[in-house]
Amino acid sequence: MPSLEVIWRYDESATTGKLGQPCLWRCSDCTALFSLPHMTSTATVTQLRRVDADFRVHCKHEHIGKAVVGLNIPNDEDASQAAVRIVREATKD
Repeated sequence: MPSLEVIWRYDESATTGKLGQPCLWRCSDCTALFSLPHMTSTATVTQLRRVDADFRVHCKHEHIGKAVVGLNIPNDEDASQAAVRIVREATKD
């Protein structure tokens, strides 16, 4: 059962004394790597969903027929919250 294994976390040890959010993952069944588009201390929900989607496409083509364990991304926002998040993420940079 392929899953995403954390390979690297954003280093926040200087400010918080511990490692932060994951930024790089590896497929547990092979050596394929998956990363955030931008290495930042806090990934957006959209970025995490993109990593998860890329992993699922990879598994569909490379690990045919196997059950997949992707990222555990909270899905508790309603449509109005999603709209605000999308606008905020689009205008962030």
